[in-house]
Amino acid sequence: MTKLLLVCPANTSQMPYLKNYIEVLISNGIQYDVLCWDRLSEEREGPLVYKDGKIGHQRGFYDYFNYSIYVRRLIKKHGFTKLIVFGIPLAFFLSRFLVKNYRDMFVIDIRDHHRLLCIFYNFGNLLSNSALSVISSGGFLKWLPNNISYIINHNTSKTELPPLRVKSDPIFNRNTISISCIGSLKDIAINRELLTQAAKKSLSYLRFNFHGDGVINDELTNLAVKHPNLNINVTGRYYPSEERELYLKSDFINMFMSPDSINNNTCMSNRLYNSVLYGVPLLVLEGSYLSDIVLKYNLGMVFCSLDDFFDDFFSRISSFDLSLYEKGRYEFFKLVLDENACFRKSILKFVGCS
Repeated sequence: MTKLLLVCPANTSQMPYLKNYIEVLISNGIQYDVLCWDRLSEEREGPLVYKDGKIGHQRGFYDYFNYSIYVRRLIKKHGFTKLIVFGIPLAFFLSRFLVKNYRDMFVIDIRDHHRLLCIFYNFGNLLSNSALSVISSGGFLKWLPNNISYIINHNTSKTELPPLRVKSDPIFNRNTISISCIGSLKDIAINRELLTQAAKKSLSYLRFNFHGDGVINDELTNLAVKHPNLNINVTGRYYPSEERELYLKSDFINMFMSPDSINNNTCMSNRLYNSVLYGVPLLVLEGSYLSDIVLKYNLGMVFCSLDDFFDDFFSRISSFDLSLYEKGRYEFFKLVLDENACFRKSILKFVGCS
């Protein structure tokens, strides 16, 4: 009998893509367990909840090492026969154990780049010995081993795209234009530059919303104090049930990211899927895999840089073609549905239900 364990590197509340696995397993009557790392101290104690006495998102090398010891002991104690391991750091610390004991009986799920790849010399060997290598973005192929077959699982479990909700008044005629950054807040340098430029122009009719939790929340709050002539709203962490309304109250989604990060240049952010789902155009900088997607499917506006951003922005919003945007939404979402269907089929084959 198959005993399946999903090994998570964080709280499940911080892993929305975990639902993609769980929905497949539950809908097909497959038993499973989830081991989570309770970094935020929000879970009850138990053998499937790892606590390290710290509270917060960030962890270091030795924290992962200690967690990997706990993972191996738990797997051996309970006799799990198949594993789904999330993230490069966990894959790094469990690689020998997996190849030796679980060849073709484990899945590696990769959601971002990690600096450990600089010393992860047997990464390709680990992936070649896995039953399945899952990635969340085709952009990752730029830095992943070439001789591996990958399955894409997008960061959304949605199966239906609602129609575009068109507001009665054109964007350029509104008293306030809302630009929102929703989700995990980061890239303080980019957002500082954006707000500084807005302050110089005294653009008080723009509302800059920052909804979510992240390491830059305090700095964003300080910027709001520093620029009292701007309409800056930093709300902090929100409940998943509130997310839809946050998007629907926005006119554009801020997806500006630092161009000097491998992750930023190759990822497919949750904000991409949510903006498409709720029909809110994206604002992005060129040069990333995400910007290529936005251009290909007309999902928003792509800018060369933040230099003179607002002049460029205001000159373009009046000519933004909602019909092309709506067409691109459906074309992109069809791609997502097709690739996620392939993912579900592959997971069912892995657990022996195909």
